[in-house]
Amino acid sequence: MSTNNTQENIKDFIEHLRHRLAVDYPTSVILLKTDGAYLAIEFDAELLRDVLDLPLREPTDRIPVPHTVFPVHAFDQYVGVLIHDNISVAVCNLEAPPEGALSPQLTLF
Repeated sequence: MSTNNTQENIKDFIEHLRHRLAVDYPTSVILLKTDGAYLAIEFDAELLRDVLDLPLREPTDRIPVPHTVFPVHAFDQYVGVLIHDNISVAVCNLEAPPEGALSPQLTLF
């Protein structure tokens, strides 16, 4: 599979997941937990840039959409600021689900 096809598949997956979550949680910032970090994409990433002063990253081979990332250890601090600013947060855990789990875990704050 070529790099362009792989990038398109990843982009399609991210956009599909983001759209599905946005239908159920339209007013929430959606964070995707993966690889020991939290990821926000597109307009959620722009909001985190504006509220938390996090850098907005350009698309990469691995994440082919504009995004922002922050480490797990900063979660309490950043989510605390968002909640203080009346911004609700939905976290979708994309790490390997616990044995017996049927799908990724979703938590609302």
